[in-house]
Amino acid sequence: MAASLILLAGALVIGSAIGSPSAGSATGSPSTGSPSAWHDEKFQNLISQVSEWCYDKLSKDSECCMDEQMAPGIIMEKVDREGTNWTCDDEVCYDKKKGARGTDALYYPKGADVYSPRLLYVHGGSWYYGSPFTTGYPQLLSRLAHLTGFVIMAIDYPLAPVGKAWQIVDHTLAALNWLAANGPVGSSNDPVHGPPLFIGGDSSGGGSAMATLLTLQKHPDLLVGGSKKLAGGFFYSPWTNLKCNTPEYYSHAYAKVVNPFLKDLGEAHVGDLMFNGHPSENAEAFQGNALEYVGHNKSLLMDPIFSPFYATEELLRGAPPMYFAVGGSESIEGDSTILAQKAAMMNVPVYLDIYDGMWHVFPMYTEGCQNPEGNALWTAVSAQRRTAHFLKSIASDGVPPCPPLWGRPATWLHYSEAGKGQGENLEWFPSNLCGEPIVDKGQDTHWTRGYPTQQALAVSMFGSEPSGGFSLAFMIGACTTVSLLGYGLHVAQVRRLRATLRKYREAHALLSIG
Repeated sequence: MAASLILLAGALVIGSAIGSPSAGSATGSPSTGSPSAWHDEKFQNLISQVSEWCYDKLSKDSECCMDEQMAPGIIMEKVDREGTNWTCDDEVCYDKKKGARGTDALYYPKGADVYSPRLLYVHGGSWYYGSPFTTGYPQLLSRLAHLTGFVIMAIDYPLAPVGKAWQIVDHTLAALNWLAANGPVGSSNDPVHGPPLFIGGDSSGGGSAMATLLTLQKHPDLLVGGSKKLAGGFFYSPWTNLKCNTPEYYSHAYAKVVNPFLKDLGEAHVGDLMFNGHPSENAEAFQGNALEYVGHNKSLLMDPIFSPFYATEELLRGAPPMYFAVGGSESIEGDSTILAQKAAMMNVPVYLDIYDGMWHVFPMYTEGCQNPEGNALWTAVSAQRRTAHFLKSIASDGVPPCPPLWGRPATWLHYSEAGKGQGENLEWFPSNLCGEPIVDKGQDTHWTRGYPTQQALAVSMFGSEPSGGFSLAFMIGACTTVSLLGYGLHVAQVRRLRATLRKYREAHALLSIG
């Protein structure tokens, strides 16, 4: 194995698509905006200012605006495994990263070791685009490593049409077996008794990650000879239905709403910003993409493994816990919601987060589309935080947090607080995965020019400080300060907490269907 280490620091600008090239997205340079435009929002009493900024930019250029900054203190290690090389050339590969391919990446915080939990990540990009080092994945994976303390491995699998569905799954299985026995900085362990092993992915990569999970359900011997099981899986906007026929292709179609006689009211953008063609055009383009993924074998569009939307009861029964985060405006929202419900019916612990108004793979936009004031997109920060809650709970306790009732997913609908535009950018009735209200709602928007302060991350509701975080002296000082302040604020705080709890309980009956 050849490896190199890089400490991620500063900003790396990445700009590339994660969607289908024929999905009808707009072209041209992204709108940079200006402070004056930032303060000229038209819908501040209905949606957050950050959301409105992102809608405007993405409607002009759906390839813009993914996160640019890495998490602090995260190490990137390049990994070359035997037998993973492939070539991306102009004749058979659409991605911009040409030439020799197949090098993987490990992302982990300083202090991670052979005992740290491990996660294999399968990147999205319609199976046509992307790598562990481009299209926003260093930013996303460094942040998840920072939040969890995990060692995260991103694989450079052969993109379509070089790689077909079964080859990508085989590539992922080989990587899982390698990761079960290998940690950071060349460390190794007995794969049977190593740390917990997870899988994750987004978009098309989320579909392949789920296909890999289902393959192991059918053939458990393919992971460490059947002596190890996946501890869990998480999926951001996964593409799981290769038939591309869920009703959201129609009901979530993009539209620009404007009254030519009342232009001062502004333009509203509703529906799927990322794939903004006609519903029939989008569905046809998606299915054509899927056909190339399965080698033009139409029968595989409903295969219970390669098209996980059609997974059978036998495949789902006994599967590891799952977490889904999906945008409420996506054309493929049903790929998450219906599969989550099917898995839950087989008594799989499933968490399903649906974020109102959000677009495809929105967790990759925590920086708020580079808005002038550097405010976060709270929905993206929330999804990453809840992912970390899910992963860390299983890694530490062996079970997911507050396991859902059997037979149905723990489903949460997330909304921006009405009338809280103007950059405040808050969630309405925020909670963690256990349904416990988050009193400090500012933690999802407590940012320093694009990256959340370590203090905000450390006091998040779901767990302890990240690996490589604060010194003992810092924590003692912080605890001392809190103790001195706490006595004087105690009575007022208790009253606020009681009021928040009352509001939460009322909202819980309306918003939680899990």
